Amino acid sequence: MRKSCSFKAIAISGLAISVLLSGCATVSESGTEAATSAAAQNPSGKTIVTGMATYRERIALQPGSELSVVLLDSSFDDPLANLFAGTNVPITDQQVPVPFSLTIDHDRVIPGDSYEVRGIIRGPDGAIRWRTQQPKPVDLSLEKQDVGTIMLIAAE
Repeated sequence: MRKSCSFKAIAISGLAISVLLSGCATVSESGTEAATSAAAQNPSGKTIVTGMATYRERIALQPGSELSVVLLDSSFDDPLANLFAGTNVPITDQQVPVPFSLTIDHDRVIPGDSYEVRGIIRGPDGAIRWRTQQPKPVDLSLEKQDVGTIMLIAAE
């Protein structure tokens, strides 16, 4: 059962991104099995996920903003608890759409689970300004996957 993503969940996601990017992520016990399964479909053992994040409103991004994109295991009731990869893209003088790239190592993938990418944009003050409207599914059996455009909506 999937639950809708609330503002509180987005805030927790931001904290989880910080933890992941500081190197404090955990590895599942089925890591070896996942690596073997993924290697059979994707011999490189990694998937590179690319895409763009944007929003419809004609509002300029402030310099010092930051795009955060994460890969989550959506097979659980609380996908935010299962953060697998993330990246932060500093925004200096560019505007949306903002490109991103994630590299996913298959030794952490759980066979049979579903994965998705979500994004948020924080302002220079760290407040969440934009959040994912609809997560994008990711096929980790591919070596490269372009998920297209992640549409963001204003955070409330």
